Amino acid sequence: MTAAECMVYTCESSAYAEVELHPARSDPQRAMVCPLHRDELENPDTKWMIDRDAGRFYVGEGLLRSNEYILVDNPTIHGYGTGREFSHFDEDGLHVHFKVHRRGKDAAEDVVLVLTSQEMEQAIRHLGELMPERR
Repeated sequence: MTAAECMVYTCESSAYAEVELHPARSDPQRAMVCPLHRDELENPDTKWMIDRDAGRFYVGEGLLRSNEYILVDNPTIHGYGTGREFSHFDEDGLHVHFKVHRRGKDAAEDVVLVLTSQEMEQAIRHLGELMPERR
């Protein structure tokens, strides 16, 4: 009989341990993992994420593979006008500065997203559609 594979995304080790991911909950999630990931998950400070849509389980630094960023401060928007020139005019636009925390890392970092006016308008419209109605 062969052991199951560790459920952690990209881990190819055999799973020998079942861990409870939310032991305080009445319906804790369980995962079959290898000894290395069991030890990591036993630390309550270890961050993890189950992505059921993609069928992936990320643990610790493996969260970097999710390529997700959490906004940690209000964004600021800058228009540089004639202070900057670009080789391709269609790559110029509003510079939206974000302070983000990347899943799998400890420190926050600055990211600048460049959006044309049209892209900014579309982004605002789509974000507005996602927002719940306020009463």
